[in-house]
Amino acid sequence: MPRLKSVISLSKICVDFILDNENDFRKKVGTDSPNLGKNTSSPFEHLPTVVLEELAKEFREKLNKYSSSINKEALKFVELMITPHLQTLDLRWWRGNINVLRLAGLKIPDLKTLVLGYSSDSKYYGEFLNCIPKFSKLQFLELSFSGAGDDCLKLLGTYCTELRKLYAGYSDVSDDGIRGLCVVGNCKSICALVLEGSKVTTKGIQLALSNLPDLQVLYHTSVLECLAEIAQKAGDEKRLNMHKYSLSSLYILENTIYKSQSLELSVLLCPKITKVHIIWREGRLTDADLLSLRSLENLKTLEIHHKAFLPRKQGEALVVDEGLTFQGGVAPLLQTVGTTLKKLNLKGLFYNVDIQAIIESCPNLQSLTVSVQRLTTTWSKSEEMPTRNPVSDQLAFLDLYGSVTTENLVALLSSPSLAHVRLSNCPALTDEILHGAARQHSFRKLEYFKLYHCPSVSKKGIDILFQNTNLLKEIHLAWCERIKHKDWITWKELLDKHNWDLLLSHQLF
Repeated sequence: MPRLKSVISLSKICVDFILDNENDFRKKVGTDSPNLGKNTSSPFEHLPTVVLEELAKEFREKLNKYSSSINKEALKFVELMITPHLQTLDLRWWRGNINVLRLAGLKIPDLKTLVLGYSSDSKYYGEFLNCIPKFSKLQFLELSFSGAGDDCLKLLGTYCTELRKLYAGYSDVSDDGIRGLCVVGNCKSICALVLEGSKVTTKGIQLALSNLPDLQVLYHTSVLECLAEIAQKAGDEKRLNMHKYSLSSLYILENTIYKSQSLELSVLLCPKITKVHIIWREGRLTDADLLSLRSLENLKTLEIHHKAFLPRKQGEALVVDEGLTFQGGVAPLLQTVGTTLKKLNLKGLFYNVDIQAIIESCPNLQSLTVSVQRLTTTWSKSEEMPTRNPVSDQLAFLDLYGSVTTENLVALLSSPSLAHVRLSNCPALTDEILHGAARQHSFRKLEYFKLYHCPSVSKKGIDILFQNTNLLKEIHLAWCERIKHKDWITWKELLDKHNWDLLLSHQLF
């Protein structure tokens, strides 16, 4: 059933008490000193880490709600939370405050996660560089949009050798910084490296690939080009044993200008890939290119966003580039890799996407998102429809946009594992379909249910969700013309009567 409003936990009571008595806690250490020293005691030092981090989160939300800046009084309370056993520090919460950063360097030698954030203070970045030697236990560092440069990566390569994830997107980091990080430097255990928007070139990408043996995620526009060049060179030199990389994810980003056969060449060097993410906007990506992914034996996630138009002259109309299609590329690929696929995401300028083909090819899907120009079906006559559709019993996340057929919708909603359902512009959804699905599995695992522009469903269909058999947390209905304001009043009264902790929201015509 929708969750009952529960008794507040002891940790929540603790956090609420501290925030309600914020001024009293500040007075315990005084408010005149510029910051707490290394040896100054904080009343929060004995709080469990999970409570301390929840306190920081709640205080940040309170601060953002009532103020756009941190005043002296608020800053003093923030500094009270900087204690030795804090493991995560997100300085975006405190708008890149230099005093908080300086105090963290003094009091948290075992900090594991740090998000630097942007600061308008010209001294902020220099203070961070001074702190790097003190953060030797860092495992995750987020530097994106912070203005970080090569000097930062060189220090990380010297002092932060346990670093596992480094996000330095949209920064001043260049190839020289990569060299200082993991060639001359000793950051050899990094498994995720984000460099999109930085000054790194294909040379820096190759340095990262060659010197980070555990690297699984490398996020940069030039990764595909770099891999293709390496494979092409090895082929030209007729090397029998090409070096293989440990990448598990391959990204074609929006700014990537795709070159023919780049995908095929890249896959040759990265046989362990389990995730492929493609945003196709420029270049000539074809069905044949996509089919090169058939060699991946354990592909679990496939995400394709088709945004490409054919080149045009001024004044000419936009024409969709149909070099990559569902029927000629995606569907044959799914017939090969569909059994291992757990997540499929198709968006953008695809036409005639066949939901039934997806259902039949991907029996183990856990997540399906389809938001395309036009859907179709391979079924032409009702008597040809199978009595039971082989939809995955593991399908938990369903997000569809468009006029899916009644048969396909019935099949998809038959999964007993559904936890998140979002349907948009879907006239096929009716009260009868919802009741039929409820008879099969009672929506017993459903947590989020969202409808947008679904004109055929009414209060009768939604009522079936208000049962003692599911875990509902949220229902959102937008512009569903048969849902009336009086229905919302009735549902709100039902929630109050049963004390259900369920977020109910709507947008009416």
